[in-house]
Parts: sequence; structure tokens; C-alpha cells
Amino acid sequence: YEGMDVKSIQKKLKTPSFAAQVSRDDINDALSRIDTPLEEIIAFIIKHQQNVK
Repeated sequence: YEGMDVKSIQKKLKTPSFAAQVSRDDINDALSRIDTPLEEIIAFIIKHQQNVK
């Protein structure tokens, strides 16, 4: 996750071959349920996964 940024991940999510197994509809449904912008979720994941080995 080192060197990743939110904008690049958002851009990649628009490419069907990136994380192809992940349903974009499921992502959007979850985001609407928790009322949190995608940018915040991506930033949270990047931040907290940097220390995982």
C-alpha cells in the first residue's frame, strides 16, 4: 500500500479488469448504507494496511 493514493485507486476502480471479482454495485450499496464517501474509505484502507505484513 506504500505509495498508493486515493485518486489512482478511484481511477482504477473504473477499469473492469481491476478487482474484477468485486461488484461495483455492492460497493455503491455499502457506501450508501454507511453514508461515507468512497474517498474516505479508500484513504482509511491505505492508511491502515501500510503496517500489515
